[in-house]
Amino acid sequence: MISPQLKNFGGFFPTEVQPVVQVVRGRIPVLFDGGVRRGTDVFKALALGAEAVLVSF
Repeated sequence: MISPQLKNFGGFFPTEVQPVVQVVRGRIPVLFDGGVRRGTDVFKALALGAEAVLVSF
């Protein structure tokens, strides 16, 4: 399965998830990776429609 992965090594913000989610309309999962600095960023991305949030240390 192919899924868009929003990745920019810290350049994206959770609010940028919503336009992508609206375009794909649930046909494919959207993964958010980048710009996660706090736990609240994870919750924001999920609330805006991301299927998963990728976090690494």
